[in-house]
Amino acid sequence: MIEIELKDICKNYDGRPVLSSMTAVFDPGSCTLLTGRSGIGKTTLLNMIIGLVRPDSGSIRISPYPTGFGVVFQEDRLLESFTAARNIAIIKPSPAFDIIEKDLKRLIPDLNPKASVAELSGGMRRRVAIARAVLSQSDVLIMDEPFTGLDAKAREAAIAYIMEKRNGRTLIIASHDLSGLDGFEILEVPEIDE
Repeated sequence: MIEIELKDICKNYDGRPVLSSMTAVFDPGSCTLLTGRSGIGKTTLLNMIIGLVRPDSGSIRISPYPTGFGVVFQEDRLLESFTAARNIAIIKPSPAFDIIEKDLKRLIPDLNPKASVAELSGGMRRRVAIARAVLSQSDVLIMDEPFTGLDAKAREAAIAYIMEKRNGRTLIIASHDLSGLDGFEILEVPEIDE
């Protein structure tokens, strides 16, 4: 079980502060909803946790260090010419296509398994990205606005899928929309006084 601790995190872009003295602890196996207005630093914070961005000051402690992160970025980051199942299989050491296809059918009932990702709607692509993160060999799930483009029914199914399949992994979701995420700890990224 992974614990993540952020201590006095500060980050500036072009001299403009995005995060200032941000401190938080994500307990092992916790489900946290990261909220705050657009542009306040939620994505930056998630990118720091997964190691894509370094803070200007402060520290991030992840203990023990995870074997991997399952990530849903704001952009889907899928391989356009691959099928949905192949996009997921590339992150698994020994892909079981029957399990992948079963999960995809659950999230996207009308998915054509032979269709390339380029042929899928935005909502379908988003659900492929969710399945890829959840099915990854990871100890932590990080999801940045994972339900963008999903209608209420697809959102509800995606949330149920994530919660069922997370298997005790620490889960952090950044979202403007709190609906369906009952029971999550809420962490609001604070405004910065400029």
